[in-house]
Amino acid sequence: MDHHTDSTVLHEAAECRVELFPAPLGTSRLAVTFTAAANRSLDGNPGPGRLLNSLGYDVVSFKRTVDDWYQGLEPAAFDAVESYVAPRSYERRVAVGDSSGGYAAIAFSRRLQLDTVLAYAPQYRIDADFDTRWSDIGQSLTWRYRIDADTIAPRCAFVIVYDPLDVDALHLEHLATVIPAEYLRPWKLPDAAHSAMTHLFALGQLKAVTTYALEHHSLEGFEQW
Repeated sequence: MDHHTDSTVLHEAAECRVELFPAPLGTSRLAVTFTAAANRSLDGNPGPGRLLNSLGYDVVSFKRTVDDWYQGLEPAAFDAVESYVAPRSYERRVAVGDSSGGYAAIAFSRRLQLDTVLAYAPQYRIDADFDTRWSDIGQSLTWRYRIDADTIAPRCAFVIVYDPLDVDALHLEHLATVIPAEYLRPWKLPDAAHSAMTHLFALGQLKAVTTYALEHHSLEGFEQW
């Protein structure tokens, strides 16, 4: 298998791999990433993982090759992560995800004891009437992991990057019903549609936005280009 030379597989199943990619020089900061729907590879450090390594984070990458919004993820995956993480006493625990990966970052925030979530165009749920883009998938799943008041990490900042003119804005409205206002940090990205992360990458701004959001637990005050 084409693993990163310094990586450690913490958990593996038929459609899932949870893999640790350590920062080159050691760190007290942990970042968790989640692949989005349409991912079909369990190899490498995908999405923002390499960027987060370069920013000095150990990265735990959750990779799935089935579009189920992480509903098929085994609880053993979280046990494996915590067994590795707990004795290392990380000062920061953050997560970054795009679309369904953003959903997972929010839904698992309490389990992973996160202090900051950066979610690009996340969903609140995909089996509701207000958004039918993934309704076929949403209606077919057995939902084990919902976003609700019991799954939201306490005192965690949720930085949500979204297009205010896209249906994604409706997901933000629903997220606001479960995330306390003082911890919900929305940031508007016009013209991105449902491709906020890709849009920022094309603009050459993904690193700057990600760095600022994680350092400040917000994008308030970030100077747009």
